[in-house]
Amino acid sequence: MSRKKWTTEEDDFLRKNFVLSNGSLAKNLKVDRRAIRRRYAALNIDRPFGRDSLEIARFSIIREKCKDLVPEKWFQYPALRREALKNEVVYYWTGEDCKKCRKPTIRYSASGKCKVCQDSQNKERNQRPEVKESNRLYAKKIRKEKPELLKKQRLQRYANDDKRQLLLNSAREWRRRNPEYFKNHNRNYAIKNPLDRKLIKDNRRARKINANVILNEEEKKRIKKLIKDMKTINKKEGRIAAHIDHLLPLSKGGLHEPSNLQVISTKANLFWKDKIKCCPYPKPKKWNEPKCEIFF
Repeated sequence: MSRKKWTTEEDDFLRKNFVLSNGSLAKNLKVDRRAIRRRYAALNIDRPFGRDSLEIARFSIIREKCKDLVPEKWFQYPALRREALKNEVVYYWTGEDCKKCRKPTIRYSASGKCKVCQDSQNKERNQRPEVKESNRLYAKKIRKEKPELLKKQRLQRYANDDKRQLLLNSAREWRRRNPEYFKNHNRNYAIKNPLDRKLIKDNRRARKINANVILNEEEKKRIKKLIKDMKTINKKEGRIAAHIDHLLPLSKGGLHEPSNLQVISTKANLFWKDKIKCCPYPKPKKWNEPKCEIFF
């Protein structure tokens, strides 16, 4: 049996696609796999050797072409699903577009499906009443049987500061758009959990009592002046435009004394609530234009 005579075009194809498997090359060129191996040896082309090495090399080339087109964090994901499952990574990224949605996207390690397609399917599926009820019962079961798992997931969810802030902003926006639902939820919770409600009130009352310190006359005057300034601003604006705020919140051990008090806008105080501020707020230029300062 005579050996195949290779053309220049076929040799160029082999040089260009050296990261493809012998099976793929043999299918494209309609030759035997052994012929592919012999031809690469004749051309002195060194190919990656070992399990998954060809596939990893091919995906590396594809991923490199997407360098400025996708988020940088995608390059941290494994290129192979087997590697992602072995290392317990949620996603993997080959660099190839999804054949269904035609978008460059990462894939779920568990299912191997494109994240965009999988999320779309899950969103549609979760709208069904029977699925909602099933999810509710499953979540209730997990909360009861595996509290340590929920704690671990919560820590993972809030480990990234950017993601944590995104979740908080999303929750805040939802409460703003659904005030009636939020109001009814709080009322129902208070009715169903009277002991918890009482405990919260008692703790708040205790913090206020413990935060009070013995003040001298000068300190009392300073606090009265702050209250007077706040009332003057509110009267001038015709609305509650200013609050008296604790630099170090009472819930974090702050004291009710002049050095820990300041007059700030209502919007800023309601936004930060009991978070610790690293420095005093700058005074706004105009109380009726809260957006003129970064904190207002």
